[in-house]
Amino acid sequence: MEVSDTGYGLTILIETQQVPHHDWMSYVCWYSLTKNLPDAKVVVTCARANNSFNLMRWTYSCRVPLLFHKNLPWLEQQSLVESRKKHNFYPNFLSIIPEMVCVRDFQEGEFKYNILQKNNYYKNLDSLFCDCRSENPTVFVTYDEGWGKFVTSSWIHKLSCPISVNVSYVQPNMTVNETKLGRIWDSASRTYQSVSRG
Repeated sequence: MEVSDTGYGLTILIETQQVPHHDWMSYVCWYSLTKNLPDAKVVVTCARANNSFNLMRWTYSCRVPLLFHKNLPWLEQQSLVESRKKHNFYPNFLSIIPEMVCVRDFQEGEFKYNILQKNNYYKNLDSLFCDCRSENPTVFVTYDEGWGKFVTSSWIHKLSCPISVNVSYVQPNMTVNETKLGRIWDSASRTYQSVSRG
């Protein structure tokens, strides 16, 4: 099955861990996929941790398949997903991480999506993503170093969530990628609080 520019034929696996920041990050990631690659099938995998956090509740509200596992490498996570026949996932897989946000479809991002076959890992696809502060027109951007006024490192491992409709991280002279990320972030923030309650 070939992959289309809007994600038809592609299963996107968001690899998370059972930590508070992966909850809101994976939501923003999923939300961006629904906007820019709407025909892809999305599944969230989560490495269990020995904690009592009640996370990933948004997946139930949004009807996104969630599979827990015990620290499997990405290829084994894809095999785990493939074994779940009831979801009827597409045979072509792309594994990404929660801090990636989809800001363009494959065609707009000038990504050769016909190379996407059975098993793909984001790190092996250089032209698929870039840092959001770059002007490269990639499909995905990451915000490890932050975006606009948002400082990612200050929100890691906190129980609180930076996605809020009352906070703006926009600043002058942001890149096109940061601006696209900001629009998705603001839009996702309008629904996250309600869907994350489960």
